[in-house]
Amino acid sequence: MYKLFKYCLLTTCFFSFTVAAQVFPPDSYLVSPAGPYHAGFLDYHWINADACPNKFESVVSKDSFSKNNPRHCNEIQVRIYYPTTEIGSSNYVPNSSLLEIVNQYVKKASPTELEQIKDLKSFSMAGAKIAKGKYPIIFFTSGYGVLPQTYENILTNLVSYGYIVVGINSEFLNGPFNLSEGITVNSYSPQTKEQRKYLFMINLEDLSFVYKQILNKKLTATITDAIDFENIGLLGHSLGAGTVAHFAEQQKIQAVVALDLAWDNIYENAFERDFNAPFLDIFSSQIYLKNKSGNFPYLSKDKPLRKDKYLYVLRNKINPTQEDYAIHMSFSDQATLISHPVIKKAALAANNSPDERLGGLGNGWNIAAAVNEQLLLFFNKYLKNNK
Repeated sequence: MYKLFKYCLLTTCFFSFTVAAQVFPPDSYLVSPAGPYHAGFLDYHWINADACPNKFESVVSKDSFSKNNPRHCNEIQVRIYYPTTEIGSSNYVPNSSLLEIVNQYVKKASPTELEQIKDLKSFSMAGAKIAKGKYPIIFFTSGYGVLPQTYENILTNLVSYGYIVVGINSEFLNGPFNLSEGITVNSYSPQTKEQRKYLFMINLEDLSFVYKQILNKKLTATITDAIDFENIGLLGHSLGAGTVAHFAEQQKIQAVVALDLAWDNIYENAFERDFNAPFLDIFSSQIYLKNKSGNFPYLSKDKPLRKDKYLYVLRNKINPTQEDYAIHMSFSDQATLISHPVIKKAALAANNSPDERLGGLGNGWNIAAAVNEQLLLFFNKYLKNNK
């Protein structure tokens, strides 16, 4: 059970709540979706013909593009999560950087221990039959170097409460990208200020393309028929948070959530934005407390916050100044995956290095529950109660 509290400062509302103890299956390291539906998904591979050539074309191998993409346009992998009444699971693929840290810090990890991580199951099922009904749709863009499907703690929970969620993996930006020729392309590490700007520009190009594809009904008929096109939301983390902030200016969107929106290389972190849609900023204590100033959040610099602009900070309620209670990656599945015995070994070693910390000092399950609670409060208000 959750007990919810709300207080406002000027025109910004802050939500906080206490979380009762929760019981999780002993063999589960991901949050079990709590709504009445289960989660199914379908994958798509699209070539963005509106963005040719890719901005990194000159610095990557020509083999980094599919053979049916001779103009070297942006390539996108899209995972559509949707409500289903079928029960099932699929193999879960942890973020590659997490596996690298495990390999680095668990010196004596046996092949069996590493296989335990690779054998994890998710709470989503490939190809499940979509449940009857009409559902609001949320477009999700993840952080740099992180696959959308490594946020299933929050995405499958939204789906379980009757949302369709579109996860976007942009080549060179997010996680490993598998071409049809069997080639795996990894994220490109930008070397210059201009290349860092490219990350945001490509992400915005791809979000715009996917949005257009779906509104033009380039999906299976059963999914298209289940989408409530009158209620569209955006959700983004880190790089993706900056992306959805820009996209909200271009299109008519009903609700926008940004997770750790702390930088934006397009406008040099000093832009003023005003949205027609309600906007929720959720920050980790790490990002918010280390950057807090009159110019933070950057999204609202020098502008009064609108009455439908909300701010929530994941922080220790007993010690509000504890910076590392929740970290930047606490929005991903790492928040709870560090409960896995092998990952926990790596976390204890990696946490000695602030730059490689795998988890915050707070309980990851409670942090994930806090994020899920705020997302549901916000999206339910603006995507389901506005009819």
